[in-house]
Amino acid sequence: MNRPKSAIAVLVVLYSLLVALVIVSNPWLPERVATHFGFNGVPNGWMSRPTHAAFTLGTAAFTALVCAGSTYLSRFLADSLINIPDRAYWLAPERRRETQDKLFSLGLWIACLTTALFIALHLLIVRANRADPVRLPPGEGLGLLVAFLIGLGGIIGFSATRSWRIPSQNEN
Repeated sequence: MNRPKSAIAVLVVLYSLLVALVIVSNPWLPERVATHFGFNGVPNGWMSRPTHAAFTLGTAAFTALVCAGSTYLSRFLADSLINIPDRAYWLAPERRRETQDKLFSLGLWIACLTTALFIALHLLIVRANRADPVRLPPGEGLGLLVAFLIGLGGIIGFSATRSWRIPSQNEN
């Protein structure tokens, strides 16, 4: 069973899209890019254009690596350190590989969601910097945060209710 393959493919596509967007949009940005905004939408933090590009791509890659990598590394932990429902059932030798793949897939889908968040954040920053005066409408940042949290809740909820259900005898 190769459950992680589709999540890896989606993550590669999303990160490639982020790289392409940063490369294409970089010339549209001013030399001094507003990268942080207060609650009122007024910028209060800046970076140079190359620093912003490197920061965006590096932070997105690091975040995806932490999300996916931490769940991949769980295969090297003692069973007592893995907190999943019905741990004894799922970590039994005959199901251990499937369980490791499920955990890795969960981390990969969360990495996909965070990469999508970086894409959206970058697009918001580009749009805000092209406005005159430079400003980020406060509702857009908040809306993006809410959408991310709903997506994260959906991934975790799906995993908690579907992935960790012990099949009944009739389902086998």
